[in-house]
Amino acid sequence: MKISRRLQFGRMVTPIPDRSRPVYRWFQMEESFSSQLVLTLCDLWGLGSGSLVVDPFCGAGTTLLACKERGIQSVGFDVHPLCLFVSRAKTRNYDVAGLEESVRQILEAEAEPAEGPPEWTERYFPPGLLREILSLRGEIERLEGNERMFL
Repeated sequence: MKISRRLQFGRMVTPIPDRSRPVYRWFQMEESFSSQLVLTLCDLWGLGSGSLVVDPFCGAGTTLLACKERGIQSVGFDVHPLCLFVSRAKTRNYDVAGLEESVRQILEAEAEPAEGPPEWTERYFPPGLLREILSLRGEIERLEGNERMFL
């Protein structure tokens, strides 16, 4: 493989271009790169709907999401459970009406926190806010499937 200098990729190798884009901005890592880089490389290499992209270090899921948007099948792996969770959450197909209904139910619920807060959290959150966060968390944990992952 020939290595060449491509200065046009400079800004694309950071997550900065995606910081204002829905879904991409949900979670980024220091090592993240832009969806523009993924799509540019797909174009350069002639990848299309019949291609398969394998990302062995999927991290924040940028490659997987960009490929999904382009109609390119992709598979990602990572050793970090948080990276796997984030990548799955970003690339799922969501039912907007189902999400809206789940949010409505959560907001209408008069939930009590299922358990007390961890000790360390009391230093960072006012008691009322912490109670509300834990109540919302309890309601979200009652959900199943894509709605739970999204929220």
